Amino acid sequence: MMVKWFIGFDVVMGLICAFAAFAVSYYAGKAFRLTSERLLLFLNLSFALLGVGLLTDSLITLYVYGQILLGGSAPGRTLLLVGNTIFSVSEIAAFSLLAYLYARQTAALGTLAAAPIRYLSKTYNPVAETVLVFLLGYITLQALTNYGVKREADSLLVFSGFCFILIGHCCLLLIFLSPFLYVAAYLSQLVGFLCFLAMLLRLGRRGP
Repeated sequence: MMVKWFIGFDVVMGLICAFAAFAVSYYAGKAFRLTSERLLLFLNLSFALLGVGLLTDSLITLYVYGQILLGGSAPGRTLLLVGNTIFSVSEIAAFSLLAYLYARQTAALGTLAAAPIRYLSKTYNPVAETVLVFLLGYITLQALTNYGVKREADSLLVFSGFCFILIGHCCLLLIFLSPFLYVAAYLSQLVGFLCFLAMLLRLGRRGP
């Protein structure tokens, strides 16, 4: 049985994480204009993809919940599946782009992959989550290597951000153990977003 207060939690957290993703995208684009660093441009594109996926999934879920609460005919799980699929595709695309960047230049600026979590009532895709965990695991190891080389606060924030996001997705894979792992997954990924926002704000204050 799902805990009743979970209803709507995914929408609220999804919107918050979408805002955070767009914020990271904005500051990455701003930093790119200051430094002309190519990796920042890809960071901007990756987070824009994540933000669009999160926002679309959250709005579709909000519509489904609204129909149910208003006593209308339930749209069924098809719409939830559509929103979930859009989010999964955008998430995998963004993570793959980040993995590609680290493969090309392991000592480059770290980037964030944010991938928020699905609500328990949605279609859960363990295959997609497994792919994401492997991608994030690779990116996190590269971020750790980068921090080992640079030993800078920015590199530590990048590594920490990826760690929290990876932990969030691992919680999703173990969600069958407890529904509260769903809450832990959302909060963990939100902390990861904040780590990347802090890194970009530090970079922006330093200027070109």
